[in-house]
Amino acid sequence: MDILKPEILQIGKRMYRLNSYRNYSQIANQKHENDLKSYVEEDLYSEDEFEEREITFKNGQFEYSFHIPSLFYSHIIGTKGTTKKRIESQTNTRIIVPKLGTQGDITVLGKSRSNVNSACRKIDLVVLASRSKIPSTHFVNVPFNNTAIMESYKRFRNEVITHQNLTGLDPNFFIQPEKLHLTLTVLSLIDDNDRLMASQILNECEKTFIRQILKKNDGEIYLHLKGLEIMNDDPSSVEVLYGVVKSEGLQEIADGILDLFCKNNLTQRKTDNVKLHVTLINSKFSQKDDDNTQRRITFDAKDILQKYIDYDFGIQKLHEIHLSQRFSTGSDGFYEATSILKLY
Repeated sequence: MDILKPEILQIGKRMYRLNSYRNYSQIANQKHENDLKSYVEEDLYSEDEFEEREITFKNGQFEYSFHIPSLFYSHIIGTKGTTKKRIESQTNTRIIVPKLGTQGDITVLGKSRSNVNSACRKIDLVVLASRSKIPSTHFVNVPFNNTAIMESYKRFRNEVITHQNLTGLDPNFFIQPEKLHLTLTVLSLIDDNDRLMASQILNECEKTFIRQILKKNDGEIYLHLKGLEIMNDDPSSVEVLYGVVKSEGLQEIADGILDLFCKNNLTQRKTDNVKLHVTLINSKFSQKDDDNTQRRITFDAKDILQKYIDYDFGIQKLHEIHLSQRFSTGSDGFYEATSILKLY
């Protein structure tokens, strides 16, 4: 990692730099918390910049309780309690974590509201960094599986497969037509509370900003899937080929959704804006070695890009936004939905 461009974690409205030579986000891969010594910047924000938390005052001290999936208890505690003790020492608070194997809220106690807020933010950092290393379970997306676009995609797929000047392209690399979609953000949702919270956030998006964006666009937003794109500089060695989405209003909706999920600490921002593209061909997860490790597989996309660079897959209206389960298939061939936001 470039030390001049350290990894950034977004917690609420604030951005935190992480130590580049002891990457804090690695903690989620450690079974016994041996790497929970990473440095996190001290809290330099004034009390009026704190997130709104319903902190109560009881028995002469401030108190705040909140749900954290039990999977993260050991991360918050740390090896021999070091992480919990460090946060308590830095914020002058006491943190009560439910016993391993039990469920319940984490409680933070302190002599001032600002200390409790500071401890909660540090816990948020631990959980978010840990969550980011857990394989994603869900994703927020816009389905691109209307009949016209699927038929156009099938024609594109058949033409490319029958083309004779392709190197390394396996027909199995093509996405199933029924599963075409535009990903807005990926999530690692650990328990029922996480899934409920994600569903509520998606519904909140509609109330807080999507309605206004639809109104600005005369109540309808159209999505045009046209053109091809790759993310690397060498078209002869490609893992993923994308279809480009052009739309008035969708970028604002996509970025707003990502912002709200970041604000609620269910994901972190990695790019300035959501990339508006639909995966068409993906070789990344097509094959594995004998030891079940992933091999990097590429194909030559030069001829595809030259012949189909402006291929028009069609236009559809933005009807729904889904919170979907990864690696699932519903009765209609699309992914199983945990929640669906219907816009019409």
